[in-house]
Parts: sequence; C-alpha cells; structure tokens
Amino acid sequence: QSIEAQKQAILQIEQRENQLRSLVDNMPVLIAALDNNSHFVVWNLECERVTGFHRDEIIGNPVSGKMMPTNPFNMSELQDQWNNKTALYRNLERELVCKDGSRRFISWSNISAQVPIPGWTAWVIGIDVTERKQAEKAMREGEERADAHAQVILRALAVLPTVPVQIAERSVYDAEDCSGEFQAHALEEWRR
Repeated sequence: QSIEAQKQAILQIEQRENQLRSLVDNMPVLIAALDNNSHFVVWNLECERVTGFHRDEIIGNPVSGKMMPTNPFNMSELQDQWNNKTALYRNLERELVCKDGSRRFISWSNISAQVPIPGWTAWVIGIDVTERKQAEKAMREGEERADAHAQVILRALAVLPTVPVQIAERSVYDAEDCSGEFQAHALEEWRR
C-alpha cells in the first residue's frame, strides 16, 4: 500500500472513532467505564446531567464513596459490582445521591463481560427511572388512601340501617347540613 492509502485508512478509522465517541457521549443513557485499575475512563453527558458531577470530577478517579465527596450514597455494593469483571446484570435499580443532594433511581446494566471493549475493563449503562419510581410510590399511596376510604364507607354503610329516618331524609336534600348529625350517629353506633 502506498503511504497515501495508509493515511486515508487511518483518517477513516479516526473518523469512525470520533463518531462512536460522539454516540457514546450523547446517548440518552448513563454510560460509565472503568480501566483495569478501576478508575473511570468514561463518564458521558447523561451521567453529568443526571448526577451533576462533571466528567472532570470523575475521569481518572476510582469508584468509591470518596469519588463523590458530597455524596452520602454508599457506593461499596455498586463498586463491587462494577469492579467484578465477570459480573452480568440487567436492571439493577439503585438510589444515587446527586451532587446537589437530590436523589435519583438508576437502573444499571452490565454486559461488559459478554461485550468486552479494549481499554474498558468494565462498563455499565444506566437509565434514570426516578419518575417511574415516584409514580409507583404515588400509586401505592393512592391505593392505601382508597382502601382507607373504602373501610370508612363500609363502616358507615354498616350503621346506615340504624340512622334515624329524619337524618336520612334530610341528607338527600341537604347533605352538608346533616353530615355532622350522620357522622355523630354513625360514630355512636360504631362504638357500640
């Protein structure tokens, strides 16, 4: 091959590397990678956006609780999983305390043992599932409130046959005025 052809081939390889680097850096998922000394070599823009930690604060540092000095999150379990070069897991949800103290839930996956990348001893991807976790919590709390209301209604229905006719008739026309009378009567019946 001529020197010119070799230069062209090198240029094409560099362009592809830059394209892949840009892809990894701009993916809407957290991507972090470690070298063989368990130091970060990749911390993409989504990691920065979600955690608040700029790559300059992370790259070159080891995975540890000290990695994020203002972070009370104990990273020892995650550190062990990230450092385990044969680890294979998907959707491992862990809470992360961000630089500003806010909490996010990240679903981590590690297939680096199956898909090795030169220079990256271990690599993980994460998806911020905070909104889903908050929605699940709100749904659970709503169900608990609905159950509590249902119990109150069932208790009220249990004493309804003993409500004096005058209160029951008035409640049809003026529920607000006689609700106190109904509640007092229901409470009295319920205590019996």
